[in-house]
Amino acid sequence: MICMKKTLLYIATLVWLGCGTTTEPSTTAVEMPLEEVVDEVVQTPEELEPSNMVEVIVHDLNKDGEDDRIELTNPPEQGDPGQFSTITIQLNGKEDPLELTYEDMWDGVDPKILETWPNHISSNRIFFQRYSNENYLILYGFQYGCCVRQLTVIKVFGDFCAVVFNEPFELEHFTDLDGDDIMEIVGRNAFIAPYEVEMKEATITATDYVPYRVYTLTDMGGELDEVLTEKYNTENYLFAGFDNRIGTMKVAQGEEGWYIVEESE
Repeated sequence: MICMKKTLLYIATLVWLGCGTTTEPSTTAVEMPLEEVVDEVVQTPEELEPSNMVEVIVHDLNKDGEDDRIELTNPPEQGDPGQFSTITIQLNGKEDPLELTYEDMWDGVDPKILETWPNHISSNRIFFQRYSNENYLILYGFQYGCCVRQLTVIKVFGDFCAVVFNEPFELEHFTDLDGDDIMEIVGRNAFIAPYEVEMKEATITATDYVPYRVYTLTDMGGELDEVLTEKYNTENYLFAGFDNRIGTMKVAQGEEGWYIVEESE
């Protein structure tokens, strides 16, 4: 299947706030606080006007005691993949909404994330989580067969509402790795497919080298944290550089951890 790659458009008024302080990197995850879901209103497509509306969610996103509004609009043509292509977020008391369009279509929430974190809004199309004084919306692009799906993260606090990550990314973990009250996302930007490699002693199962990448979700956007990335790969995979080595480095997992099987230029 050929994956569509189209232009992402978003319109937002950004109020940039300062970042949190940093501490010595550590890969010990901070436990996420579990908060009760507050009253909200979710409307189905049949109850909505105009006809391009998919879902409306009314919820206090920034914990200021006032309801905010999320609109998911522009569903695909009948028979096409995905669920919606536009999200509009209107914070109560803020004049300009955030509007973001992804023409390749966002889809539903990945059930894997719900095994670890509760969704703080009653929607199966967007995921909402709070941490410290910040709030995060996560949207998953439709999974085409050829490519890692798009991951979109929107940060909300006070009057601030902005996209802080929007790239092809397979999310593994969403947590504060270094305890500085700024969230990180951990994942990969390429698929890893196992295949058989003939060795002298036996046939083993190997994959291409595709390291995990750790991004810190600052107000300015997702920033690759090279220190945390190297540390996380060293402890959970292996570290042989920040770049993917598809076709030039094969790795496998043994009893003592991951190791390099073959390497070429």
